[in-house]
Amino acid sequence: EVVVTIPLNGTTCVIEDDINVTLNSEQAAGNISDYETCDDISGDEIEWFDLSTKTNEVISGMPPSNYNISYHYSQSDAETNANSILAPIQNTSNPQTIHVRIEDVDSGCLAYTSFNLIVNPLPTIVPPAPIEVCDNNDNDGFTQIDLTQSDNEITSGNTNLIVSYHNTQAEANSGSNPLISPYINQSASDILFVRVVDPNTGCVSFTTLTVIVNMNPILNSLEYVIDACDEDHDGFALFDLSEVESEILQGLTNVTVTYHTTYNGAQNNTNIINDINSYANTDQDVEIIYIRVVDDQTGCFTIATLSLHTNFLLSATSIIDYEVCDDESNDGVEAFDLAVMELEIANNIPGITLDFYLTANDRDNEVNAIDETVPFINTSNPQVLYLKLIDDNCSDD
Repeated sequence: EVVVTIPLNGTTCVIEDDINVTLNSEQAAGNISDYETCDDISGDEIEWFDLSTKTNEVISGMPPSNYNISYHYSQSDAETNANSILAPIQNTSNPQTIHVRIEDVDSGCLAYTSFNLIVNPLPTIVPPAPIEVCDNNDNDGFTQIDLTQSDNEITSGNTNLIVSYHNTQAEANSGSNPLISPYINQSASDILFVRVVDPNTGCVSFTTLTVIVNMNPILNSLEYVIDACDEDHDGFALFDLSEVESEILQGLTNVTVTYHTTYNGAQNNTNIINDINSYANTDQDVEIIYIRVVDDQTGCFTIATLSLHTNFLLSATSIIDYEVCDDESNDGVEAFDLAVMELEIANNIPGITLDFYLTANDRDNEVNAIDETVPFINTSNPQVLYLKLIDDNCSDD
């Protein structure tokens, strides 16, 4: 009972009340986070736990004082301070509850709390199939590769997992130096180390990814020509496309050759020319056909161009009129260098020879060719010269 006496105006005011005091040896303790770790590759959900690592967290939830902390398998053991856990333990269930006894050594007050031991599973992953790509057009053995195309296969479509790729297992273990995609290979066959993290648990799984860069078929040239030697000069002819195949392959085996009317068709294996032995050009004089040479094992391909000339001597050469300025005499007579003119007309095409004649009759009979080693002096202005062009396959006037 509490009595309060207050003097007031010559009298005394008395206030009485009761106070109940309860003495308790137990006090409240703060919440303790669960002790989580990751399972190993066995997947047995059993791991080692060092409970002493939780002591600082336990004390941080109490008022400042001196404490003895002990860990127990049951609440009754914690209350009686029996069977305290003194060394690292393996869990026997998942999750497993651990009970904590907190004793204030100064006041003797006790507090109790608990937390769970949790073994989180490793991310479930699938070892990915190798990434096989073809080299790019320069065929140097190096190309850009999109590594992220394997993400979905590795995680089985689990977009919550984070996938990274590394050059070494040590880097994968630490998560350092992740490779940037697209990745440029370092050899024809690279082995990359894959790290897969579950961001909710921090658990990590590892696997490897093999990256293979296959070479495209190597051709001796990427440009080929067929000349139909068309004599009617209408710009159309029939072509046997297969006649360049031996030149293209040069002994190359295990490949398939197809012919296409467009470059996109050669890339996508569409617009295929079926009758390659009797192909009629649709573009007058010159038409470009695209040759696709595919490696039968890897599917990698090289594209070359095939120029179809109905008359190569006319369509590939550069036959033009030649003009020079007269001298001060203004007599309409000058010297022309036919050897230079021949080189310009031949247009750097090997194997072409050219003869100049004064008359069509001389040209037709191949007599009285003009000597190109000396300057030609015109005898009229303008003057027409007649040409005969010859290469290894054809001749034309």
